[in-house]
Amino acid sequence: MTTQRSMLIHNVAVITLHIIIVTISYAEADYANVYGNELQSCSHNGMALSGYTRTGYCVDEQDDSGSHHICIDLSSADGGNFCTVTGQSDWCSSYMQCDESNYYAQGDGNEGNEEDGDEYDTDDDGQQCPVQNWCVCQWAFANYLEAAGGCDAIQDVVCDSINAEAVKAYIQKKNAGSKYTDALDCIVSRCGVDLTLYENGEGFWRSMFINHFGQSSSSASRNGILVVLLGILGLAVFALQIFARKRVGSMEQPILNETKTPENSMANYNRAMT
Repeated sequence: MTTQRSMLIHNVAVITLHIIIVTISYAEADYANVYGNELQSCSHNGMALSGYTRTGYCVDEQDDSGSHHICIDLSSADGGNFCTVTGQSDWCSSYMQCDESNYYAQGDGNEGNEEDGDEYDTDDDGQQCPVQNWCVCQWAFANYLEAAGGCDAIQDVVCDSINAEAVKAYIQKKNAGSKYTDALDCIVSRCGVDLTLYENGEGFWRSMFINHFGQSSSSASRNGILVVLLGILGLAVFALQIFARKRVGSMEQPILNETKTPENSMANYNRAMT
């Protein structure tokens, strides 16, 4: 009975530990670039502030269907102009709000814009900077590559600032069309990416997490999800503890019933009197 109780307590402890490790490892993970290192800012001082969240980094919110993970140097003379090749208005040559600080933070209210260029912005003093390094949609990048005529016909990419999620997405989409394979090959070729870093995939628990909650590289979104998961964890531990108590109680009940029989009661009384 004691052994069974110990096993139940051990199982509860193991499950709790696994959930805590998986939750924290996902929520606290740094944003990674294609090399598996810390993601670097795409835009810098003197450039227009880039990023879907307007933080300078190629990270996104859960509602960013475009997944703006690819950092392109739109000022590079080599290759076809991104805006021209993809048939967009020429925001690539425009001036927008300046990048004055690089840090991970929630956006300034511009998150919902659908186009890569969005509307022209100004900072508080009205100063504007040229669009140079810019986070573009990973799917638009695949179309850009296809329309431009291949990897040698596009503008420069900024490898340290390309989100690793783009490589993972292209790997998952390899069977969905040759343009995604070409996009993956282009990133590998331009940046010298080692794809063995991605061979182990997300892992079972991380895949389950993403399937249910979606992929997000926003710290605000991930912190909210962390709170929800910790709440679920608390409920799970509470339920397991109740189950353990009931299980132990059901095993002890026959012994308690046996001690309550008249014969056992008299024997206990005689032992107490001697």
